[in-house]
Amino acid sequence: MTLAPPSSWCLKPVAHVLALGAIAAVGNTALAQTDSAATPEGGVSSSLLIFEPSVSLTQTFSSNGGLKSGNVQAEQTTQATVGIHAASNRGLLRGFFDYSLSAQAYAQGGSDNSRQQSLNASGTLTAIENRAFVDLSGVISQQAVSAFGTQSIDGGVANGNLSETATFRFSPYVRGELGSGLAYQARYSLASTRSAQAASSNSLSKDLALGLTGGAGGSRISWSLDATRQRVEFTEGRSTDSDRLRASVTAAINPQLSLTAIGSTESSNFNSATKESRSLGGWGANWAPSELTRLSWQRENRPFGSSHSLSFEHRTGRTVWRLSDTRDLSTGSGQSATPSLGSVYDLYFAQFAALEPDPVKRAQRVNEFLQANGLSPTAVAEPTGYLTSSLSVQRNQSLSVALLGVRDTITLLASRSEGSRVDTLAGSNDDFSSSPVVRQVGLSVNYSHRLTPQTSLSMSLSGQQSSGASIAQDTSLYALLANVSTQVGLRTSANLGLRRVVFQSNDAPYDETAITCSISMRF
Repeated sequence: MTLAPPSSWCLKPVAHVLALGAIAAVGNTALAQTDSAATPEGGVSSSLLIFEPSVSLTQTFSSNGGLKSGNVQAEQTTQATVGIHAASNRGLLRGFFDYSLSAQAYAQGGSDNSRQQSLNASGTLTAIENRAFVDLSGVISQQAVSAFGTQSIDGGVANGNLSETATFRFSPYVRGELGSGLAYQARYSLASTRSAQAASSNSLSKDLALGLTGGAGGSRISWSLDATRQRVEFTEGRSTDSDRLRASVTAAINPQLSLTAIGSTESSNFNSATKESRSLGGWGANWAPSELTRLSWQRENRPFGSSHSLSFEHRTGRTVWRLSDTRDLSTGSGQSATPSLGSVYDLYFAQFAALEPDPVKRAQRVNEFLQANGLSPTAVAEPTGYLTSSLSVQRNQSLSVALLGVRDTITLLASRSEGSRVDTLAGSNDDFSSSPVVRQVGLSVNYSHRLTPQTSLSMSLSGQQSSGASIAQDTSLYALLANVSTQVGLRTSANLGLRRVVFQSNDAPYDETAITCSISMRF
């Protein structure tokens, strides 16, 4: 796999986000600084700014560097990574920023040397206090081109089915109050997804939304009225447009339960040459019997069928349980436009909510906990996704559980996705060209044990399956990983890992055994 040097489409947005991160750090050169200020109520509020560069060096000894079924060749790969982690809940820019640039060198020359970028960033810039804001987000990751192609758990290996994909979102908006319990918001969003794979389709989404709400401030009846316009453009497909007017009324039955009725009219050309209008409806419910338990449900009729969203979370002192089930329209790549630090990270971020309500301080605490216990925040469980060249409907289901002991932690992650093409007029070439439905299932069990305050042992067993209309498209990926991590200095850690991977497919099955050793330093 050869990755060309980062092109201008990728470097320019990264430079913009880096500049915004620098704005947040102006006037503060400390790695982490906490300030306190008196609140109008006489209490104390804390603000936090974190700016943390890092470097790491990883050596991998693989029995099958090319991930081949025949003519197997051992490979030794050296990877050097520099990164920046920043987070802020103070000043004009608030959010988090994680960026890294890696270079891989292959000793046996089985693959060309390559470079990879990784980015997870999300922030809100305050342009006018309490009035005008700008939401910014960016995701760069190694994305599977096809769900039916060769899959791997290490983005640094030579895999022609992986493509560096970048999704950036720029969304300015204004909001305010009109009096008598009325509030307004006007938002414009521009989201771009681009892939380094020349044959893949890039996409550009433009959204305009106007909203009006009433009945807030303790009223048992609240309502909202929203008007939206969306245009999605694909370089290898066609453009689609939709206009939607949506009204909802919510009644608070009691402090724990509320019910919502939804009515809408929508005009779109999702699967027709011209726009078609339809009158639609839906309903929703929210139930929160305590601060530790939340359940929400919403279902609406849409031109592509029904959409729904189910979310459940329950926490105890030593456990956290999360369940989600969503079905909605997808406008591009398999990766989310909303940055996430990983399923395991999200679990412990929810678990630590009672201990640390401040999100930035909690994020720092979660990162320290994961590192101390040798846990990967992005443990393999969720389907890897795949690149698409037209509008599609995606249903995603996930279950995650975390069990915390004094020295042991166990996490269980299970997920399932099902996708199908909405735009039947698009002549694009992707997985939906050969199968009307693409299904992916993932399961991961992770166990971590603290051997000493500085050293931990972790093991994980994961599996992922992809399937289409034909048995020939079925693939399975199984992985067993064991890692020992230890702190060798105040801000230096070392890791020794062993992995066994088996990939089953009709076209290109393979198996691999690898040993990895790495050292990381944070400044």
